[in-house]
Amino acid sequence: MNFTIYQIKIALLVFLAIYAVSFVLVFLAIYAVFGVVIIIISQTTRASLESAIDDHDINIDTASLITTIDVSLHGRWLLLTSYWIWGIIILIYSCYGAVAVILESPAHIKVFAFLLLIIASMKVPIIAYTMHIAQSQSEITLKYTTDDLWSTFTRNDEKSIIARDFVQEYHECCGVNGYKDYSELKMNNLEYPKSCCYTGSACTSSSSVYPVGCAEMVAHAYWSCYSNIAGMSIFIIILEILATMLAFYFPRLIVRRKQLLRRAPQA
Repeated sequence: MNFTIYQIKIALLVFLAIYAVSFVLVFLAIYAVFGVVIIIISQTTRASLESAIDDHDINIDTASLITTIDVSLHGRWLLLTSYWIWGIIILIYSCYGAVAVILESPAHIKVFAFLLLIIASMKVPIIAYTMHIAQSQSEITLKYTTDDLWSTFTRNDEKSIIARDFVQEYHECCGVNGYKDYSELKMNNLEYPKSCCYTGSACTSSSSVYPVGCAEMVAHAYWSCYSNIAGMSIFIIILEILATMLAFYFPRLIVRRKQLLRRAPQA
C-alpha cells in the first residue's frame, strides 16, 4: 500500500514537472516573440522616420534645426532605442531560460531568475523618471516648443521652410497654435502651405487644413514617448516577475522529483 502511494507521489511530481516545463517553455516562447515584435516595431518606425526625413531632402543643418524645434524627435529616438535594447535583452534571456529549463539545470535556472529580478528592479527608476518627465515638465515643454516653433515658422529662408513643412506634415498640424497663425502673419498671401493641407496641395480654405497647432502636437508627441516608455517598462516588469516566480519554483520541483526517483527502487 505504501509503495502504491509512493508511486502516486512520483507520478504526480512527474506530471507537475512536465506541466511546469511545458508552461515555462510556452511562456518563454511568448516572451521571445514579444521581444521580436518590439524589435520589429523599433526598426520599422525608425525606417519610417528616416524615410520621412529623406523625402524632404534634409541636410545636416536643416536636420539640426528640426531636432531643435521638434523635441518629440529626441523622445521618439529614445523610445525606439529603448524598444530595441529591451527586445534584444528579452530575446537573449528567453533563449537562455529555455535552454536551462530543457536541460533541467537548477543552477542555470536560478541564475536566470536572479538576473531577471535584477533587470526588473532596474526598470523601477526608469519608470519613476519617465513619469516625472511626462507630468512635471509638460508646461515647460509646451512653452519652449511654442517659442522655438515661432522663431522658425516666421522666417522665410529655405532651411526654415523645409523644417516647418517637415514638422507640419509629420505631426499633421498647421501653424504654431493653429491655422489662424498664417492669417495673422499674412504669409503666402493667405494661402496655406501644402504641408498644412490634408488635400495634398496648397489650399486657401480653412476647412482643408489640419485644425491643431504644431506646438500642441509636438508637445503631446514628446509626452507620449515618455509615457510609452513607462507603460512598456511596467508591462515588461510584470512579465519578468512572473518569469522569476516560475524560475524560482521550477528547480525545487526538479530536485524533489529526482529525490523521489532515486528512492523509488528502495520502496
